Amino acid sequence: MKKKLRLVSAAFVCILLSLGVSAQTVDAGIHSIDSPAPPDDCESNDVFVTVETQANTPLTSVTINWRVNGQVQTPVNWSGFINSSSTSPQPIFVGTFNFNPGDELLVWTTNPNGGNDDFSSNDSMRYEIPIFQKANLPARMLLCDGGSLIIDTEVTFARHTWNTGASSSAITVTSAGQYRVTTEDVVTGCEERYTVFVAAENPVRLPSGPLEGCDGDDVNLSTNLNRGTFNWSTGESSNTIDVQSSGQYWVEVTDTSGSCTSSDTVDVEFLFPVTADFTGSIGYLTVAFHNQSQNATDFFWNFGDNATSQDLSPSRRFATDGTYTVTLIASNNCFSDTAVKEFTVDRQNSTFVGENIDSEGSFSLYPNPTVSTLNVDVTAGDKENFTAEILDLGGRIVKTFNLGNVSQNQTITFELADLDSGVYLFRLKADTKVIGIKKIVRK
Repeated sequence: MKKKLRLVSAAFVCILLSLGVSAQTVDAGIHSIDSPAPPDDCESNDVFVTVETQANTPLTSVTINWRVNGQVQTPVNWSGFINSSSTSPQPIFVGTFNFNPGDELLVWTTNPNGGNDDFSSNDSMRYEIPIFQKANLPARMLLCDGGSLIIDTEVTFARHTWNTGASSSAITVTSAGQYRVTTEDVVTGCEERYTVFVAAENPVRLPSGPLEGCDGDDVNLSTNLNRGTFNWSTGESSNTIDVQSSGQYWVEVTDTSGSCTSSDTVDVEFLFPVTADFTGSIGYLTVAFHNQSQNATDFFWNFGDNATSQDLSPSRRFATDGTYTVTLIASNNCFSDTAVKEFTVDRQNSTFVGENIDSEGSFSLYPNPTVSTLNVDVTAGDKENFTAEILDLGGRIVKTFNLGNVSQNQTITFELADLDSGVYLFRLKADTKVIGIKKIVRK
């Protein structure tokens, strides 16, 4: 019965053709293999194809078959609508396979609209996975502090396009960032895209110095890093150490990848207990203090007359004669000590402070007391540029005599008639040294 129907159908088709009426046809074929395919999807594992029909009737269903290297894969039964003499509006997903370069992919169609295909020339299409050179770039690279990196695709027969604008296979980078490159194989046209993230090394850092420590305590030296290989100048290998003595300490750290090494240095100074001490030279109402403290960096003086100072070795001119209790507090950032001494200032019985005395020179003067004339016998060796000064008891110069060169054992006469009656000091100097200071009385 079926054969008879086919004969009738065939006869009917012949009648239609003889009458000039077009017979309805059915077709399904592979228009293109869209993936894997150049340029972007040469190594894609997903298989997509575009189906076409050359028939004068729409295609509503078809079986898409495929095999890789002769091994048949699971077919896809597609249904939808493709107008006559048209292609599928978008690629059709066929399946996934872990392709290798050189694999052969064959895709073909059967059962268009559930029946026979009137056009067999477009039923199948073959594609060979291309073989081309690929880059072996790491996803992440470490840039050492102050250094540079070379990123090299090592792909020779390809065009390169870097996001830096470079077109060579290798670039040199000196800063962290994301570096992207596209390679296009000159033979197959296949493109590959790579991204390398360059991270900057975090170099080791020690606290900024110099650091101070107190004698008897520890100073902790901690780095900013927790991982890596640590090598200290002390021989220790942890990321933090304690030190007990003054000196310069350094640490060298190699990161966990072993590719970067950085170092840093810090000075440590230990402070020791303070000893406060001082002396003073009295000159009439002035005392010149000489600081003899040890291990101190800061000083506070209380002169006993409501005046203070923070100088190293100050001088103090007191307002009146008397005995003053002077206190010195010497300290550093760890320790302090106090010294207390008494000083009596007496304008009648004091000598000057801070004079550069010439131990080889001397002189004598007469008459003393005097009315108007003062004779001075000098025994001073070979000296030059002699100067004689008359001072009041407050230390003020009231009269100066420039004597020039004076021979040894020479007697010099001074006229003091213009001085008021009272007690004065006579000071004889040669160059920068003082021959001596003596008290004189003008009647």
